[in-house]
Amino acid sequence: MITCALTGTASIITFEIYVIYIDFMNNMGHCNFELVPNRLFEWIPPLKYLMYTPS
Repeated sequence: MITCALTGTASIITFEIYVIYIDFMNNMGHCNFELVPNRLFEWIPPLKYLMYTPS
């Protein structure tokens, strides 16, 4: 995203696709870098499933 903005090739579609992709990966449980360090999931494996449970 930063590269697109710096080179002047950014567009609304690029931004939307990026946001949708990150949101989709968060829903699938692949992107956990935003809230919790990966090492914590290595120490406590069930934590990942507890965090992604809707209840």
